[in-house]
Amino acid sequence: MSGNSVLREKITRFLTAKYSRSGSTFDSENTWLVANGRVLAPIEVATSRSARRLGLRGRPSITRPLLLDPCRQVHTMGMKCEIDVVWCKSDGRVLRIAQLTSRRVSRVVLRSAFVVEAASGSCQQWSLKVGDQIEVTNG
Repeated sequence: MSGNSVLREKITRFLTAKYSRSGSTFDSENTWLVANGRVLAPIEVATSRSARRLGLRGRPSITRPLLLDPCRQVHTMGMKCEIDVVWCKSDGRVLRIAQLTSRRVSRVVLRSAFVVEAASGSCQQWSLKVGDQIEVTNG
């Protein structure tokens, strides 16, 4: 089984979680972003193409990171604040970390399978760096 299908299988298991108002993302009190065995934060997962396209845009504040799968490029058009962006391989290995200001388009990261968008400064707070291993867990 490929790394990307393993991640999709893990995410699919979480689809029984409580859905948000939009129905295109879900967040659960028990869905967590984990790096190198450390729990970093509760996370929201975009479960539809439209949710991935929307990302964190239009939100007054960023309270939880958002996982976009699949994703190789992001933008901050229509956003009011800076965000941290983490590109990861299908096995969860961090490929690139960047901070994007509003009205910017990131470069394409070809080897990226998924992206985590978070509030600006989150990666520094989490001590997250290129090469770290991240995953989404339930419970």
